[in-house]
Amino acid sequence: MCHVDHVFPRALAKYYIAKEFNAFFQVDDMTYTFSGNGRSKFIPAITEALKEQKQTLVAGRQIVIQLEAEKEGYPGTFDCKINPSACSINVNFKNPDPTRFPARIRAAARALCQEGFDGTFEISHKAGVLTIRRI
Repeated sequence: MCHVDHVFPRALAKYYIAKEFNAFFQVDDMTYTFSGNGRSKFIPAITEALKEQKQTLVAGRQIVIQLEAEKEGYPGTFDCKINPSACSINVNFKNPDPTRFPARIRAAARALCQEGFDGTFEISHKAGVLTIRRI
């Protein structure tokens, strides 16, 4: 198998993510920067929960959001640095394939950014349950 065979699927994955989620991935020492508005069916439910539980989150306590979906999605816990002025999210993600980053965590980070939250948040997802807390 030639080198091009290894590069092409990765390039396709980046194109698909950029097109589907209106996102730009910049890889820098295993840190992915997501920018753009993106489209996710999870953002409205997360945004609503953020508005309802804003004071809890601002006080440094964890909020829990139950998401409805046909599939469980990828589990994981990530520390996401939110920059609302640039609407960008930096997160350590140790996988060369950006399509493996959990969509629900990406949606939560985007919702935090769109709602003007700033700083670092631990975002976790497992079996449809999303947890967010400021760290």
